[in-house]
Amino acid sequence: MFLLAFVAGGFVLVFGQVLGIIVGHGSILIELEETLATPTYMCAAIAGLLAFTELYASGRTVKEEG
Repeated sequence: MFLLAFVAGGFVLVFGQVLGIIVGHGSILIELEETLATPTYMCAAIAGLLAFTELYASGRTVKEEG
């Protein structure tokens, strides 16, 4: 759930910023930052913590390549 929210929020942030730059409206960039940035960053942090916790709790190890 948090992963989906993080990816969707990131998608909207990035393409909204691109749209704001193409159209030439800086207010779009500011509005996106004020509304979506904090929830998106929080979802990213929670998704990362949950992924770490799941990996740690399952007892699996990450294989190193090389």
